[in-house]
Amino acid sequence: MSKSHRSPIFYVVTAIVISVMLALIIAAIWSGGSRHGAAVSQNNRNIIHNAKEAEQHIEKTCLNREPAEMAECIRHILEATNQHNRAENDLVAQTEMAIWAFWLLIVSTFALAFTAIGVWFIYRTLSITRETLTQATLTTKAANETVKVTREMGHAQIRAYLSIRNGNYSISGNDIRFDVCLANTGQSPSRRAKMSCKIRGNGLFEGTYFTYSANCDERAVPDLPSAGTFKTDEFIIKDTDIVVSNGPVDNILDAIREDCGMLFFDIQLDWFNVFNHQHTITANLVIDPNDYSQHGIGEYPTFHKLEVKGMEEGA
Repeated sequence: MSKSHRSPIFYVVTAIVISVMLALIIAAIWSGGSRHGAAVSQNNRNIIHNAKEAEQHIEKTCLNREPAEMAECIRHILEATNQHNRAENDLVAQTEMAIWAFWLLIVSTFALAFTAIGVWFIYRTLSITRETLTQATLTTKAANETVKVTREMGHAQIRAYLSIRNGNYSISGNDIRFDVCLANTGQSPSRRAKMSCKIRGNGLFEGTYFTYSANCDERAVPDLPSAGTFKTDEFIIKDTDIVVSNGPVDNILDAIREDCGMLFFDIQLDWFNVFNHQHTITANLVIDPNDYSQHGIGEYPTFHKLEVKGMEEGA
């Protein structure tokens, strides 16, 4: 408990404790000293009184006897007197010990009470310290959360935002070719972008329903500047790379030319922003055969636009 947090009660209790302890010590010293002086004086008087009584006893009892008996008589009287004096000395010592024990009990009782008060003050100090630390921890956590949110907002405002605008699709010879147009609407360039894709579709060829799919190799994409667009190089899928799931189709490209059904381009674009955070978007580009209803059989167009039907950002 620092000075700034000590209440007036602390100083009042401290002053009372010191005053009471000093008063008890002074009272114990005064009481013990006065009782010791009185006991010593009384003991001295008793010794003088006992000596006189012993002298009178010797005169009355021992002086009229034979020398040998007189000496023995005097010895007995002196031993009895000395024993009586020792008993009184022991009584004085025991009385003083009892007095000091009494005052020691009183001082110990008050010391125990004051110790309990001190423990209570320590508990209060620890409680206040714990509350202060808890509040400081919460404040630090809130500050860290604020910094984190502010940093994330700054990153979100400045980072690169890539999207897939549209694409072009064609069948040329034994290949399916397509490209896509990318755009960066963010305020910073993209880094280390790469794109992968998969085609999937279905159709009806000579009365047989068929499905097919093919994967494209992953390709690196140049860094896109802020507010910039980029058209990828052509992705080329050879007819030998197309896997037909069902249907007896000898030439899959001829079947697609006759009736491509629905053809989907599933594209995934990954990139890093300037803060080295990775982001991913997936898009579905689609071509609808109804767009070619004006063409006759075998007149499948060599070029058509791909439209984005769905795009989702993963991270």
